[in-house]
Amino acid sequence: MSERLDRQFAKFDAANPAMWRLYVYYARELKSAGRTRGSSEQIIQRIRWDAFIKPNTKNGYKISNNFRRRYAEKLVRTHPKEFTGFFQFRKQKCR
Repeated sequence: MSERLDRQFAKFDAANPAMWRLYVYYARELKSAGRTRGSSEQIIQRIRWDAFIKPNTKNGYKISNNFRRRYAEKLVRTHPKEFTGFFQFRKQKCR
């Protein structure tokens, strides 16, 4: 399942670059507010909310909750100095 989910995430991420830009933006906003820990769920929900209420997006982002961890991992991987330790990752049985 994990490899399949990784492929699904990679496909979604490549097709939705704006999602990644918003994820980074909101994570930085959360951190600049003084938060030492963040929640990928909060960031994803914020993106959904903002996209939903904007006039040009009828349904917001259709994003699987299964991608929350993948986005958090990508953020830490691409911005390690800024986000290492920001998320708490639980051990996964399937990895």
